[in-house]
Amino acid sequence: MAIVEYTPELFGELQEMVSRVPANMNLAHRPFVDYYYASRSWCKLYLFLSDSGRVLGTLGRELLSFEHESREITIRIGSNWFSPHPGP
Repeated sequence: MAIVEYTPELFGELQEMVSRVPANMNLAHRPFVDYYYASRSWCKLYLFLSDSGRVLGTLGRELLSFEHESREITIRIGSNWFSPHPGP
């Protein structure tokens, strides 16, 4: 299994996974995915790929900057954790 950073060229593969998830999700909306995850350094989407290149799951990474007592603090959070496949 490979983990790759989302690029707009991978939207078709991402949509194949989205079609297997039973709910409407923001990852089905290309303008959102391309803008939010492919044009910002602080927000990335990672795709978990099978050996054949099929998207098995996703994980978003966002960096949030705050200031506390005049010091910058950056917090990393996860978003868009999806997988239509059960774990082991």
